[in-house]
Amino acid sequence: MNLTVEIPDDVASRLTAAGGDLSRRALEALVADEYRHGRLNKPDLRRLLGFQTSDQIDTFLRDHEVWIDYSMEDLEPECAGLQRLGAVATTMDWSHCPAVESVPGKVSGAWVLKDTRMPVSAIFENLEAGASIDDILEWFHGLDKGQVQEVIEFAARSLDKPPTYAA
Repeated sequence: MNLTVEIPDDVASRLTAAGGDLSRRALEALVADEYRHGRLNKPDLRRLLGFQTSDQIDTFLRDHEVWIDYSMEDLEPECAGLQRLGAVATTMDWSHCPAVESVPGKVSGAWVLKDTRMPVSAIFENLEAGASIDDILEWFHGLDKGQVQEVIEFAARSLDKPPTYAA
């Protein structure tokens, strides 16, 4: 199916000035909205947008602010997995997680949520104590739900990888 959208020239000029391929931006907006409403799934996104990896899909969804709607039941198995991390969470290689940063002199160089002073370890400590993501967001004002979810998802993905050891 081909879809044609008629847009007045002056409006098209303004939209094009915002950057990027207007056709691609329109397709991405449609796909993100349909996924958000449950009418498309990840394999559909892969086909429609030409993605090759799950990471590309996850990045697309994050960039379009399509967040997974977690219930407490969904979160419990992830928390159980994160509890297995124990001290490993503090020694995990967080440098590959775009939601966090380590800045010398900021919280003693600990890994924190980007542009905050919230240590990654505090997220896991609160989850282990039974807090929900919404609890954490309520207790620590100014945090971004997407960042917190990204950190949890990064840790969960890291659990699935075999350990690597220094030579």
